[in-house]
Amino acid sequence: MKRKIALLSDIHGNTTALEAVLADAKKEQVTDYWFLGDLLAPGTGRRKILDLMATLPISLQVRGNWEDSIWNAFHGKLDISRPSHLYMICLCQYLLEEVTPEELNRLHELPLQRLTKVGDLEIAVTHHLPDKNSRVSLMPSILKDLVQKLPIPIKADNMYRKFFLMKS
Repeated sequence: MKRKIALLSDIHGNTTALEAVLADAKKEQVTDYWFLGDLLAPGTGRRKILDLMATLPISLQVRGNWEDSIWNAFHGKLDISRPSHLYMICLCQYLLEEVTPEELNRLHELPLQRLTKVGDLEIAVTHHLPDKNSRVSLMPSILKDLVQKLPIPIKADNMYRKFFLMKS
């Protein structure tokens, strides 16, 4: 039987989208699943997302930046005076209504990168970079250069957030 791999990434708590993707994967007779990070939040899916994922033959998993952010919120490592951090803390509290601390810890324990082989093809799988798991670390140098040349003062981090949200 031919091996078919479905890549699941950036689910972000969207149960409806995950169900549609899984229905399509079933129709396509997918035999294997790779999870590439960002399972929960900011969408409303919690327990159902975890339950759906538990039914799949997932052979490869890596951690996304949201797994890190949620874990940091859960462990009190965020600054509540920053609106984005306060938002993440609220999301974490919402998740904990249906998700156990152990499940959040397990997601955070996933590796940043996995090396695997499919046939003769060697593949490095990561959500972001092999050793970095934040959007800022991915900001293209050309965008950084453009931000530096703007006539108005703006923090590169804020500019990147706006850029990231526009392209998502």
